[in-house]
Amino acid sequence: MSGHDISRSGGQLAHDHLIASAARRPEAPAIVDATGTHTFGELERASDALAARLQAEGVRRGDRVAVMADNSVEVVVAAFAVLKAGGVFVVVNPTTKPGKLSYILGDCKVRALVAHERVARFALPALAESPSVATTVWIGAIPAGDVPHPIAYDEAVAGDAVPVDPGSIDADLAALIYTSGSTGLAKGVMLTHRNLVHNSWSVATYLDYQPDDVVACLLPLSFDYGLFQVLMAARVGCAVLLERGFAYPLDVVARMAQHRATVLPGVPTIFATLLQLAPFDADLSTIRMLTNTAATLPPAHIERLAKLFPQARIFSMYGLTECTRVSYLDPERLADKPTSVGKAMPNTETYIVSPDGRRLPPGEAGELVVRGASVMRGY
Repeated sequence: MSGHDISRSGGQLAHDHLIASAARRPEAPAIVDATGTHTFGELERASDALAARLQAEGVRRGDRVAVMADNSVEVVVAAFAVLKAGGVFVVVNPTTKPGKLSYILGDCKVRALVAHERVARFALPALAESPSVATTVWIGAIPAGDVPHPIAYDEAVAGDAVPVDPGSIDADLAALIYTSGSTGLAKGVMLTHRNLVHNSWSVATYLDYQPDDVVACLLPLSFDYGLFQVLMAARVGCAVLLERGFAYPLDVVARMAQHRATVLPGVPTIFATLLQLAPFDADLSTIRMLTNTAATLPPAHIERLAKLFPQARIFSMYGLTECTRVSYLDPERLADKPTSVGKAMPNTETYIVSPDGRRLPPGEAGELVVRGASVMRGY
């Protein structure tokens, strides 16, 4: 069991939730992926070992560590390991091309990279242009070529080593999430431990995640709402069914039925695909909640989803990477406010202002302002 002391201060750190759930429910399933079921105790031990190894390789408080792989237990272990080592994790989409990857690695001066062997064709050209990267940890085989100080992931997570407490506080950076850069170069959204802890609490509270939930995560962990499924599950001690994507939707639906998923977070494209495939042979009657973000669900889709999942509550939400979520609509208001994204999430204030900064009354258009512990430190 971990040697971490989570009573070190008044402020919680993002990985304290894993430590607490592992102490409380070590044998409970935490991640279910293509390789099987992994318990909270297993995640705790593996992330401790990897954190200790990263520290041995020179990763220090505040250092950036990039993680580049498909959704898998290894990505989850790596993210928590980076936090325990005192670092800042940067989850990178595994399809990121060498040019953009090189930009990200250089922009935040990545110290180490944890990557799957499948992304070597993208990673190696980028690493050749990234002198800040001193260590690479490879999931699977170590690729041939000029690889900065390569380490095998399986070897790094073996054993019972624990990291030295780096002295992190909740105001420290915990994660960088790079935006798409559709209007220019990608920007790294800086999220502190306080941001991650607050947002995990706030969203999990109004969605009422429970310890016996099984959250079907079809979203990439490089996308903030995918990442927060893992963080919220660690907070409440429930399981995440971690899918690598939605390219084969019928297979995903079958696994959701097999593992009796109870929560389905998604975006409009996922729900549109489900509606096209319905009705299903698989039994999805265990689904108790659907949550949508990224874009508004069309009212017609809400109506059809309510018929397809009559037992489920549907949460329509609005969010930004810069503050994770902004608002949510109570499911009971879907009938009379189908195009609304509702009210501010707990401990957050939202309002509309005019171009000169004046607060505007209801019904007038303007710029949305979001205030609270959810808002990023900056870019």
